[in-house]
Amino acid sequence: MENEQAYKELLTTIIKNKMKVFGKLALKIANTSGGMTVNDDGEVAFIHDDPIKVIEGLLNGFIKLSGRATIFNARIAVMPIKKKYPNLKLPELLAG
Repeated sequence: MENEQAYKELLTTIIKNKMKVFGKLALKIANTSGGMTVNDDGEVAFIHDDPIKVIEGLLNGFIKLSGRATIFNARIAVMPIKKKYPNLKLPELLAG
């Protein structure tokens, strides 16, 4: 998969950011959102599906938990990754 490492970094960043606030609940949401395997420390080990769909599924799980503020927080959290990988395709939720 093209850019797999970039997507792993992006997903891991979002998960770890949410773990700071929600702890193991964030990890549970990440593990049940589908399309990826997440280690106990919040690191994404494998992406098994289209990364855009996986990111959307993860964000939607967090939106159910904490509302639309999740999107704003995720956009801020992934800014360094967007700079590191400027051509990385992102879902519309993060493109802003």
